[in-house]
Amino acid sequence: MSSHFVRFLAVVLICWSAYAQETQAPVSQAPSSPTTTDSVPHLIRFHGTVQDVSGKPAGGVVGITFALYAEENGGAALWMETQNVQADASGHYSVSLGATASLGIPGDIFTSGEARWLGVQPDGQAEQPRVLLLSVPYALKAGDAATIGGLPPSAFVRANSPSSASSDGGEPALNTVPEAVSANTLKNVQTSGGKTSFLPLWTSATTVADSILSQSGSDVTLSGNLFLQKGNLNASEGQLLGQTGFFRGNSEGSVLTGYSTNNTSGEGVSGVAEGTSGIGVDGSGVTGVQGLGLGSNSTGVVGQGGVGVLGNAPAATGSTTGVLGKISSSTQFAAAVEGVALGNGPTSAVEGINLSNSDFAAGVVGSVDTIGGTTFGVEGLSGSPNGTGVIGLGTGSSQTGQNFQGCCAFGVWGDTGSQVPTSAALMGTADVARAMFLENNSASVPTAFIQQNASGTDAVALVAVGGQQQNSCSINALGQIACPNLMTPMAVDSGARQVALYAMESPQNWFEDFGSGQLANGQATVSLDPIFSQTLNTSADYHVFVTPKGDCRGLYVSKTTAAGFEVHELGGGESSVAFDYRIVALRRGFESVRMEDLTRRLAVATASMPKGKSGGRPIPRPALPERVATNAGVGSTTAATR
Repeated sequence: MSSHFVRFLAVVLICWSAYAQETQAPVSQAPSSPTTTDSVPHLIRFHGTVQDVSGKPAGGVVGITFALYAEENGGAALWMETQNVQADASGHYSVSLGATASLGIPGDIFTSGEARWLGVQPDGQAEQPRVLLLSVPYALKAGDAATIGGLPPSAFVRANSPSSASSDGGEPALNTVPEAVSANTLKNVQTSGGKTSFLPLWTSATTVADSILSQSGSDVTLSGNLFLQKGNLNASEGQLLGQTGFFRGNSEGSVLTGYSTNNTSGEGVSGVAEGTSGIGVDGSGVTGVQGLGLGSNSTGVVGQGGVGVLGNAPAATGSTTGVLGKISSSTQFAAAVEGVALGNGPTSAVEGINLSNSDFAAGVVGSVDTIGGTTFGVEGLSGSPNGTGVIGLGTGSSQTGQNFQGCCAFGVWGDTGSQVPTSAALMGTADVARAMFLENNSASVPTAFIQQNASGTDAVALVAVGGQQQNSCSINALGQIACPNLMTPMAVDSGARQVALYAMESPQNWFEDFGSGQLANGQATVSLDPIFSQTLNTSADYHVFVTPKGDCRGLYVSKTTAAGFEVHELGGGESSVAFDYRIVALRRGFESVRMEDLTRRLAVATASMPKGKSGGRPIPRPALPERVATNAGVGSTTAATR
C-alpha cells in the first residue's frame, strides 16, 4: 500500500438537474425569464492524507495536483487542477475538487456513465495509485433527473421560435437562451440530403444540413477554425493536425496542450512544416516555447530543418533570452542545449546571432557557475581529421586563413580579416597567470610554429616585449635575432641611429673570462671566479692567454688546476710586472659537441604548414534569417493575417 494512500469517507458524484419539467402551457409561450438548468454545484468534497518524500506527515500548505482519468492506469487526464491545501499535523486535509474554476468540474465528464478514476500527485512526488470514484445510493437516482422520460435532452428538438434565428435571417445566433422543450412538440426533421461521412448541423429546429466536420474511420476532420473560449484541447491518443487552419484560445485557457504520459517515445507537442519557409512550432510571449524532458533520456525541445530551433527575443529592454536550456542532471554528457545537424553543406547545429550594438553583446555565451570540477564554459568537438573544434572570426576571414581550410585538425582556430595592424586573430591576456601556455610531447614536431611569409630583414616573425617596447626582442623572416641584451642593436650618433654588433662564433661551445694580475718576484697565482668555474668542465684542459703590461723577459702559464693557474716570468726573471689574461674553457655538458649537425632540426623548424582543400574560399559566415535580419518578431503574426 502506498505511503500516500488516499482515504475516502464518501464521494458524491455531481448530480445534474433535469431540463424544465413538461408544462401544460403552449410551446409558443416562452418563460418570463431564463432560469438556470444547473443549480447543483459542480464540486466534489474530498478528504485525504499527504506525506513528504521521507514518509512523514506533511503539515501546513502543500500543493497537490488532482486529475480525473477514464482508465485505472495510463491515458490522458480528462480534467486536472492544482490546489494549495492546508494539512494538519497528521497530514490530513479536506478540499473541494473543481473550486479553482467558476463552473467547477465540467459536467460532461460523468454523463457517459463510465467509470472515473482520481489521481493525486503532491508537488515534487510521483502520482499515487488512482482510486475509483464511487457514488452514494441516492446519487444513483439523482442521475435520472437529467433525463426526460429516460431520454437525454439531445433526443428532443426545439420548437420554432423567433429567437432561434439570427438577426440577419441566417444561422441561429450563438450564446442564445435555450428554448423550452416538451415531448408533445416533436417535429419531423427535413433535409435535402447530406454528404457521406459529414456530421449533421441543425440550421433550424426542423432542418439539418452538412457541417464542416467529417469522419473517416477514426479520423475526424475540421475544415475551418477551432476556437477555444476556455479550457484545454486534449488528445489522449493520435495527433492533432492542422493544414490550413490554426488553433486559437483566449487568455483564460491553453491554446494547445499535449501530454505524453504512457509512451516512452511519445511527443507532447509536435509541429511539422513541409513548406520551404514553414515553421513547425511558433511561439511568442514571456516564454515562447517551453519543453520539459522529465524522463532520464528525454528531450525538452527537438528541432529539425533549415533552422532546427530559432529563438528570438526582440524586446529592447530587460534580460531577454532567445533560447534557454536548463538541466538538473548530474549524469555525464547531459546537455542543457544540444544541436545536431545531419545535413550536408555549411550547416549549423547551434547558431547564435546578436544584432545589438551595445558593449559586451555576445552571439553565444557559455558559463559555468559551479566551483570545483573539470568544467567547460564552451566546448567544441570536431570528429573530422580536417575539422575545427572552435573557430573564432574577427570581422570575417583572412586570405591567409583560406589556405588552411581542410588541411588539418584544429582544436581552436582564430582568424581575422581585419586590415588594422593592432588587430589579432588570437589573443590571450592574464594578470598573474600565464597569458598563453604551450606544451608538446613530441621529438619530431616543434611545440610552437611561427611563420612569416614576407621576406626581408624588416619582416618580423616574432616579437617579445619586456615591459617597454624599446626592450623588445625580435626574430625576422631571415632567422636573425635582435635583442638589446645580446649587444645588438647599439645606438650611435647620439642615439640617431641603431647599428648591429655581431658575436663571434666557434665550432665548439666555449665560455670566456678575462682579468688582470701582477707578478711578485717573477711569479703569480690566479684563482678562477667561483661562479664562472661552475659553468665549466674544469677537469678538462682549458686555455689561458697572458699579456704583460710592462718590460720583462716574457710570461708563461706553468700550471692549470680546477681552482686556478700559475704565471711565471721567462728565464727565471724576478720582475713584478702587471699582466692581463684571457681564459677559454668548454661549457659543462657540451665538451664533446663540435660542429653539431642541425640538418634535421632545421628541417623540422622550417617545415611549412600544409595547404587546405578549400581552394582559397573565404570561411562561410552564418546567414542571418530574414525575420531576424529585419528585426521582425517571431510569432508576431495575428489571427487577422493568417
